[in-house]
Amino acid sequence: MAFIIDIRRDNLLLHLLFKALFSLSRNRVEYLGLLTGRVMPERLDSFRDATLERVVATVDGAKAEPPDGLHRLDGRVHDTIAAFGVPLSAGDFATIQRFHHTFIADGLSLKFESLGRRPQAVYPTLRDLVVATDRNGVPAGFLAADASFQFVKSLEARDLVVPVVGNLGGPHALAAIGDYVKARGERVSAFYISNVETYLFGETAAQFARNVARLPRDPRSVIIRSTFRASVSSQSLEPIGQFVSGNR
Repeated sequence: MAFIIDIRRDNLLLHLLFKALFSLSRNRVEYLGLLTGRVMPERLDSFRDATLERVVATVDGAKAEPPDGLHRLDGRVHDTIAAFGVPLSAGDFATIQRFHHTFIADGLSLKFESLGRRPQAVYPTLRDLVVATDRNGVPAGFLAADASFQFVKSLEARDLVVPVVGNLGGPHALAAIGDYVKARGERVSAFYISNVETYLFGETAAQFARNVARLPRDPRSVIIRSTFRASVSSQSLEPIGQFVSGNR
């Protein structure tokens, strides 16, 4: 089970889009095709054991959906999300469609953008992220193999990928997640916080430490951090127990 916490509600809306596309997709190539609004080949079953390179090349080489096809896709996505039962306004659905059309407009060449900041040449494209490998050169993302895709698809189908609107340094969201996980008799195995701690000061930093202390854990539970220097990131691990002991 994965909880994805973000202070911005748009994160929730984006993940509802992803959840809908998982629901509508049978395999990796169909998922990427629906995400980027591309017309997919008829024999989708032939891609089950395809290499990641073939999947990406197929999506890159596919034609964009014509206006009538895009209109039907918008309707399928809307109806799928509406069936999830999450209370959403017309404005929310418009935002989700705007997000989706951004993926459709740029395809796998989509790059990160941030308001008020100049685009950086080192920012990866969506294509770069899909084909990224670990240190041994092995693709490690959920699109690397059909089994990995089907695993995440099964999590989405069982509502086990949960977007949460909340502040890590606030009094409720993270603490409530900790209480929920404990009530299930589970433990937090990994807590990825990127570089969020650099934005926590004073009482919010103290509250964050208290929230982390409420997370049920074992000796193998870790915090994963990202450190950014000159637009290059590196990751580090710290046992959650060690962090809690150092912030009492």
